[in-house]
Amino acid sequence: MDDPTAEPDIQYTYVDEMPPCDIHLANLDVSVEAAYDGRTQDGPWANMCVPCFVRFGTGLGTGKGQRLFKREGKSIVTSDATGSLDWQDTGMGGLSADSGIIEDGCTSMYWSLGPTDDGWGVELIGTDEGYSVTTAGVHLGTFASEADAKRAAENYEDAHVS
Repeated sequence: MDDPTAEPDIQYTYVDEMPPCDIHLANLDVSVEAAYDGRTQDGPWANMCVPCFVRFGTGLGTGKGQRLFKREGKSIVTSDATGSLDWQDTGMGGLSADSGIIEDGCTSMYWSLGPTDDGWGVELIGTDEGYSVTTAGVHLGTFASEADAKRAAENYEDAHVS
């Protein structure tokens, strides 16, 4: 049971300006907007874009990290994405969900999530009109649990649907 006297586990914060991704700046000398402020797997904290947070971050919550949202006046600018994809059983041990992201050359895009030898893999797949040719894709990686893989897909979706 949760302790009602415990401090809340803050997983987001509001900023006046979105900072750049520290990892992209340090390694590629490229300015990419960050979506998270968090501890990296190596220990130091960094502002990270979604792909860097998925790859190098340690999660959300006290001592781990927080999602950044831009404050504009009294309103907050966020994605139209809900943060919860409608996951469907594929009948083959995996899950899929339609994406709101559309890349050039793709008629539709969907998430594919399934067990691997090392955990749960998740990727975004773009296809042509008949779902016969893969025309784009993003592999987010392998995660320890199905819940972690879903969270990674939903975070990516939230950051890329406008």
